[in-house]
Formats: sequence, structure tokens, C-alpha cells
Amino acid sequence: MSKTLFSSIFFAAKHFGTGIIISTAFVHLLYHSFVMFSNACLGELAFEPAAAAITMGDYTVFGVDFFVMRWLNARSAKRVARNAAANADGPQDSPSPPSSSDGKHAEAFGHSHGPLPEVGMDMASPQAHFDVQILEAGIIFHSIMIGVSLGASGGSQWTPLFCAIVFHQLFEGLALGSRIGTLIFPAGRGLKKWIMGAAFALITPIGVAIGIAVHSGYNPNSGAALLSIGVLDAISAGILIYAGIIEMLYHDFMLGELSTAPKGRVALAFFFLLAGSICMSVLGKWA
Repeated sequence: MSKTLFSSIFFAAKHFGTGIIISTAFVHLLYHSFVMFSNACLGELAFEPAAAAITMGDYTVFGVDFFVMRWLNARSAKRVARNAAANADGPQDSPSPPSSSDGKHAEAFGHSHGPLPEVGMDMASPQAHFDVQILEAGIIFHSIMIGVSLGASGGSQWTPLFCAIVFHQLFEGLALGSRIGTLIFPAGRGLKKWIMGAAFALITPIGVAIGIAVHSGYNPNSGAALLSIGVLDAISAGILIYAGIIEMLYHDFMLGELSTAPKGRVALAFFFLLAGSICMSVLGKWA
């Protein structure tokens, strides 16, 4: 496969995946959380918009992301100051910065330039790695609940539910995989990407195993089940709304190469973004 063809496929998968994540957050998770909280078996809630209120917990995700960024910037600034002091005391010819496995310059994970260093959005930076980990956390929360529901269910609805979940997880795997694939891992740390991929691949089967184990005593209409699923869905929705809109959509279009790309390439990115959203939204009827 030529490099150009691979790059085109990856471009399509990346933006298709962004649409999948945003659709999952709104159509699958947030809506499903409202359904759980409005179930008559749970009784009448004193605060009806509980699902939306819990989803606003993405403020917490933003806060964590923000303070991690500040910590990384402070660490980078200290490293630059130490290097400047060492260069002042030692030879003026400093060695070239280390390179990552693909030849791009990387300092630990990211770049530091100028007197006010920032952790850039290059895909070798710790910030970029942390952002993808946030995305995976939201997907994993959602995936384990899907697995439990599938393992604990039965009857005539099991087969269509299984088929819908297979496609659902396929699309989510495509979205997550395209983001993991953009990350640059320093030499010797490539195992991390395999661990991230394995975590997504295994979490739904683990959920299915849990569902099968509790099948005999599991009542999907019990108050505890409805409440726990509703809360976890709302939390996952908040994480994916933040990750999908800010970390993926905003960064790709406003800060990434699309900010200066030709109009045709931007239109193509929008096309794949909408295609991913539509495909995942259609699946929302069954899963």
C-alpha cells in the first residue's frame, strides 16, 4: 500500500472517528442516561434533569486536563532553565535534541522552544498522550456497561442487540484506534500503544463475562441497576463530549493542519465527520 493511499485512509478514519465519538456522547450515552432516569421502576426523581447535571461533570475532566497541562509546562520550563544553566557553564556546542523513533524531535515526549515553553500539540507530547487516555477512559466506562447488559440479557432481543453492539464497538474501536495511531511513542515505550489497544479490546468481553455471571440475579429494571447505568452513562457522556468536541474537533480544525489546509481538504474532513456522526446515530436505534 502506497504511503499516499495509507495517509488518505488514515485521514478519513480520523475524522470519521471524531463524528463517531460525538454521536456516541449525545445519541447513545446522554439520551440513554435520560431513559434510565425516567424509567417508572426507578420512581420519580426529585431533580428531573439529573442526567444533564451529571454530564456537566466534564468540568472536572477539563480541570484535570488544565492542571496537567500547567504541570507539564512548569516541568518543561525547569528543564529548559537547567539546560540553559548547563550550557552557560559548559561548552557552547550543545548536542542535538533526541529524536523519537519516526525521526521527529522529541524531548521526553514533547517540544520546548523559546523562553516561555509550552507543551505543543505534537503527537509526541505528554499532553497529546493524556488527551487520548481521557478519550479511552470515557469509551471504557461505556463499553463495560454495554458488555454487562449484553451478558445479562436474553430472549428474542439478544441477537439484534448483539449485532448492533458489534457494529457499535467496531466504530468506537475505529475512532479510538485512529487517535492512538496518531501518537508518537519514544523508543522503548511502544508497548504502551498495545496496552491501550488491548484495554479497549478486552473491556467489553470482560463486561459480558460479568453479565453472564450475574445473569440469574440481574434485574435490568431494578432501581440499583437503572441508577448505576444512568450515572455511568452520564459520566461517560461528559467525558466524550469534552474529548470529542474540544480535544478532537477543535484541535483538528482550529489548531491542526486543517486550519490552513485547502478548502477541498477541509470539506472532505467535514464529510467524514458528518458520515461518522450519521452512522453512529443510526445505530442508536438498536444499541
